[in-house]
Amino acid sequence: MSKQRRSLSNRTDGILTVILAIATLISLFGLLFSLRNAYLCCHDSMTSFVDARKNSIPDFYRLNFTYSLHRGKITVLFPLVATFRDIVMSTGDYLNLWLLQYVPIVAVVALISFILGKKTTVNIGLSFSLFFTTFLQVDCWHSLIVCYPLDFMYGLFMAILGVWFFVTFLNRKSRGLKSRFIWLVLSLICYYASLATYEAFITLSIIYALLAFLHCLKCDKKFKTFVIDLLPHAIVGVIYLVLVLLLSRKYQVGTGSEAYGMFNGSPEDALRTWYGFSTSMFPLKQFDVVNGQNVIRDYAFLYKSRVIITVGATVGSLVSSVIIFRQGRVMEEARKKNICNKLLTIGASGLILGSTFALPHSLSSHYQEWFIDGKALGYVPSTICYFGWMIMLVCALAFLLLKLSRLPKPLTATIAIVLCFVTLCGSAMTNTSNQTFWGATTGVTLKARTFRDYFMSDDFRQKDYRLVCCPDFIGLHFNFATNEAYIKQETGREDIALINDLDQFASVAMQYQNPMLFRYNAEDSVAMIIPIVSEENGVLYSNSVSFYSVLGGNFRFSLINGDESSVIELTLVPGVIATYECEMSNVMDFTVVVN
Repeated sequence: MSKQRRSLSNRTDGILTVILAIATLISLFGLLFSLRNAYLCCHDSMTSFVDARKNSIPDFYRLNFTYSLHRGKITVLFPLVATFRDIVMSTGDYLNLWLLQYVPIVAVVALISFILGKKTTVNIGLSFSLFFTTFLQVDCWHSLIVCYPLDFMYGLFMAILGVWFFVTFLNRKSRGLKSRFIWLVLSLICYYASLATYEAFITLSIIYALLAFLHCLKCDKKFKTFVIDLLPHAIVGVIYLVLVLLLSRKYQVGTGSEAYGMFNGSPEDALRTWYGFSTSMFPLKQFDVVNGQNVIRDYAFLYKSRVIITVGATVGSLVSSVIIFRQGRVMEEARKKNICNKLLTIGASGLILGSTFALPHSLSSHYQEWFIDGKALGYVPSTICYFGWMIMLVCALAFLLLKLSRLPKPLTATIAIVLCFVTLCGSAMTNTSNQTFWGATTGVTLKARTFRDYFMSDDFRQKDYRLVCCPDFIGLHFNFATNEAYIKQETGREDIALINDLDQFASVAMQYQNPMLFRYNAEDSVAMIIPIVSEENGVLYSNSVSFYSVLGGNFRFSLINGDESSVIELTLVPGVIATYECEMSNVMDFTVVVN
């Protein structure tokens, strides 16, 4: 190839890489936009938020350090990270909470893309971000995408850094003892930091063993090299396990360690749980879970933010395959072989992460019961497994495309088009399954925001309600009393009483000053405030109903009270109360239908 043609080819590849980067950013933007109202989507995350609002910074660190110690972890870094999380939560600002949830996730994805791009090619690194975003499923089973902000992503970030530093340590054998020692120490620090975040990161020891084994094959004294390279991480792992066993017997926090019943379940249940938790977020897996639901017939994949994801994914997948075919066609065989070998190694590491990270949980009868009897089809480790699966799949796809790059152009063009079509369909299916879980993700956040924001509003403060019935709110961990404690804390008022039993409310309402019924329409994220003005023979009366939405929008409400009904159309401004005057003879029979 002439110098001029080579220059033109490189320029074309550069343009295509820029297009791939733009398509990846478009897909990422669509995903983040679709999740703009999804954070703290589980009881544990909301509990952390509530606690953060009432503690001081010294309390944060003391509690986090004590918690880590009582879980068998002697560490300084993680309590500092958790303290930063609590400080951000204590602001109560929703943008801060959203950033706390998603910046760490993006950081981990970017780190993996950077490492993959550095070890192979830039476009393969970008392809990981693209396909990770495209096939990301968000479920209701304590998904790390919408729950537990920062904690686990920090652990995964440190785990990946540790592996990368270990590879750097192995590859620097000829660059002096001091240089190698520094990278080894950094790897050990990151490895222990990940273990101190979450016990399941102990499974990374298998990846370290794989990398040490592949490296020793290149050396003369293979067994000795393998032992020497792996020994430091093995020692750290053993020390960690010993500390966990000793300290967890002395201390106890949350659920006692014996309640988890390690190794108490049957082998069959362990295998079923292992497979279920490991594959819960495998690409397109959740489409089977939601197949047949109404949302599929409603063409959920056509929602605006999800169309953005699909457009970016479709264009990006086509461009990515074209770049790989173009580069593979002119690449020297030695370089192609080197890249393919790295893809195999990185892909195998992803396979190990995806297939083993949920193993510790599967050995617990506690989690086996959750999966088999509780029908919890996924759990916290499932999200980490997804990272591993996507590393494996992207590496396998890049490896295959490189191997096929010397095929005639019509065949490679056909393969690129097929891949583009598969990505298009896969993105649409993923969008549909994600929309099905809207009520358990975004819906949870909007409900919590509505509850908190109304009670902190001027309307609530000015009307001085003393008794509030909230039948649609269950409280943290199904403890309704936490709602009352939370509202008293947020409003600074001790004279508020909350109940969630309608019969009890009917019998005691007029014993309080300004009683009020607070209803919530979860499907449309609208709250209805009905003040009680009088009572006669056990029947409660009102003269108005107010509507409140944190999102706002145009609504058509059908108000039904016994045999009487009326229809009103309202445009709700986010965070602003809209009141409709109407006589209600029996509040308990009053219903509102949002059309």
